Amino acid sequence: MYNRDWILNELGATEARLVAIEGELEPLPEGNLIYRSSGRYCKLALSKKEGGHRREEHLTMQRDRETIYGLARKEYLKAEMKLLKRNRKALQAMQRDYVPATEDNIMMLVPKRFRELPTEFFVGRPGTDEKGE
Repeated sequence: MYNRDWILNELGATEARLVAIEGELEPLPEGNLIYRSSGRYCKLALSKKEGGHRREEHLTMQRDRETIYGLARKEYLKAEMKLLKRNRKALQAMQRDYVPATEDNIMMLVPKRFRELPTEFFVGRPGTDEKGE
């Protein structure tokens, strides 16, 4: 079961990771990694927009290993950021809507006309198990 502290901790960790990702993305190379496969050959390319046009530069593992690493890492971080932003939105909704399942909160959902009955009718009778047996 979740509680408000867990939600706040997850939100804090999510925010901290988003800030860390933004810092890690800054020094990475511009452009996107393109992977094209035709038959048994694959081609890695760096795609950049320059002056409104897209330019592709062919990359090889031997010559451009660091660039390929940086672009691959960038793709991973962008995917992580997308997931964390979606999770942040869900956690914020959970924080807003979360109501702990305490006896008082549950009783508030019981119709008023029944609330005058003794509490043990709702939470179990004294001297019996949860099922009332």
